[in-house]
Amino acid sequence: MWLDLFKKGPDNSIEDDALTIRRECDRAAQAIKTRLSKLPADKTLFVPIGENHAMPSHIILQMCLFDNLRKAGLNFGVALEYPSNWITTCSLTLLREDPQTKNFTVADAKTVIDAELAVDPLTHRLLYAAAFLSPTPYAPHTNATLMNYLNKYRIPIAFVDAAADESNCLDDSDTETKRAIEEAEIATGLKTRGKVTFSIDDRLGMAARNIHMQRLSSRFADRLQMARVVFILTGNAHVLGVP
Repeated sequence: MWLDLFKKGPDNSIEDDALTIRRECDRAAQAIKTRLSKLPADKTLFVPIGENHAMPSHIILQMCLFDNLRKAGLNFGVALEYPSNWITTCSLTLLREDPQTKNFTVADAKTVIDAELAVDPLTHRLLYAAAFLSPTPYAPHTNATLMNYLNKYRIPIAFVDAAADESNCLDDSDTETKRAIEEAEIATGLKTRGKVTFSIDDRLGMAARNIHMQRLSSRFADRLQMARVVFILTGNAHVLGVP
């Protein structure tokens, strides 16, 4: 299901004033409720929402939409365009600052983090901390408010992008990421030459990431109880490649 959440101005800019955001959220919420009313009770509705990661108004719109639906009693989960191993890689950086764990490998960190998250894999506080750990220039400024909201109401989240290696390329040592790259090679006719990157100019990387996000979003939905909707928050360049 695709929702055109923003009206575009004559210069292709986005009207992001508070009244427009509220109006578009109400319209989107009603569209979701209408679609759900026609969907079998055992089916999940996937709603991809494109965004410009650096636009706070996009994040505010998402939070406004979530609040509208939460107050209406709708259970949902949120899949995010963060590397699937994000908590592990961020934790590894911190672990290496400790003399006792300075020689930890990615595998060591994964063992520690997996054991921690096993207690609460969908709403663990470590997951919501991701926005504050991100090294990207637009985080945590645009994402912290949303993560705090999701944490406050314990809304289940999942990181569904391809796994990242230590050079911030797609990690082909990760089984799911390697599988997505191989499927992307078949789909695009392109062949891997060196590292596959996260750049939007890397056609193979974009295809692999879309495949990965689709697969992990579907698995996330399978793990949710009582939730009929999964929102997929991802950059506009990815929207057509997810469910």
